[in-house]
Amino acid sequence: LLMPGPVLQTAIQPVWVQDLADAIALDVRDGASQGPGLHRLQAVGETALPMGEFIASLRRQLGHGPAWQCPMPGWMVQASAWLGDQVEASPWCHETLGMLGTPNTGDVSALRARLGRALLPLDQFVDKAWRQG
Repeated sequence: LLMPGPVLQTAIQPVWVQDLADAIALDVRDGASQGPGLHRLQAVGETALPMGEFIASLRRQLGHGPAWQCPMPGWMVQASAWLGDQVEASPWCHETLGMLGTPNTGDVSALRARLGRALLPLDQFVDKAWRQG
């Protein structure tokens, strides 16, 4: 698994898609009775971990061994981002690198309270996806 170092190492808090969908449905339902307006809620899961560990967790859940993880050399990351900057519609550029290198974590308590229940634990994501899919 060859990825930019900041992407492998940046902390994220994955949230199960159904937990997110349920929170949005509640907001839509309750928003109709409260009138127009914006509602902000941190959509984060229970576990904060680096992206590389998240990928490793998904592989374990699928019964695979750990992937060999290797951060791309810095010069390669910068050169590829520069090339992406030159292509107008490229999804990979310095802006994307900066975004993926910024921790994406928050306080899960508001989402838990909004749902009125615990969120699906990370170690159950794959099992739940196969049972529902």
